[in-house]
Order: sequence, then structure tokens, then C-alpha cells
Amino acid sequence: MFAVESDYQRAKSYALTKDQAYEHIMEYSHFKNDGAIEREFVDESADNLRWLNKHGVDFEVVQISPKEPETWHLIKNREQFVHGAALVTALQEHAQKDGVQFLMRTPANTLLYENGKVTGVKAKDHKGNDIVIHAKAVIIGTGGFGNSPKKSTSGPILMEKISNRLCR
Repeated sequence: MFAVESDYQRAKSYALTKDQAYEHIMEYSHFKNDGAIEREFVDESADNLRWLNKHGVDFEVVQISPKEPETWHLIKNREQFVHGAALVTALQEHAQKDGVQFLMRTPANTLLYENGKVTGVKAKDHKGNDIVIHAKAVIIGTGGFGNSPKKSTSGPILMEKISNRLCR
């Protein structure tokens, strides 16, 4: 995971600043990236890692190339789980301690709306039982969106519509 001015970098006395990282990213992309989005990405990166670490995820800083700055934070293994599985396991364990209930093999099939906002889902468990879940927030985590040319043709516009509907 990318981060600048992280606690992990500070522990190694690594002095790359957010401004230096931002300039490097923009130059590397020939200034074709959206500057405001890149700025937020860089500025929030250390806070994102700090939040993950607070929730049980540990990292180590690595340099992926001799010409690149040390901005990559690899997720440390967690027992038999590595990288992405270690991340998910740590977050799941933390969520369970906070009382979050996970419903495995229970795909949502309908979004519930109230006053134009998503307020939950209808689902069906592995035994065929209908379940209605009301929630403050619904995260659509279907994966594979970026690999579908048909679905990604209006990616930013579609994602903004989804974000406005789900997160507001």
C-alpha cells in the first residue's frame, strides 16, 4: 500500500515529504492525472495506514525499485495468512470484537431505498431463507468491475453516482 510520511517511514528516518511524492507522481504521469485526486491520495495516505494499523494490520516499508522512493508498505503476514488475506483477517477479527456479524454465503439481491438513499439490502442465505438487513451504510463489494469494458465505460461518472447514493 502506498503512503507518505507514515509512522513506518518515520521509524526508518525516511524523509520523503507529501509534496515531493505528489510532484513525483504528477511528473511520472506527465501531469495527466487529476491533480486534486492525486493530492488527496497522497495527503491521506499515512492516515489510511494509521487507521489500518489501529485495526490490527501491520506493515513494513519497502522500495520496489532503485529509482523509486520508499513509499510501498507491504502487509505483514498474519500466521498462515499473507498480504490481502492477512489484511482481511485482521479487519474481520477487529470487526467481530466490535460486534459485527458476518453473514457468509448470503448474497444480497436487492438494495432497499428510503427517500432516494440506500438503507439496506434483501438477501438470501445458503438455506434459501430470505433476510432483510437495514444498515446505515451498504458497501457493494462485487469485485471485477475494472475488468469489464462494458461496465467501466462510464467509470468515474458511475462511481460518483454510486458514491452519492450509498455514502451520503
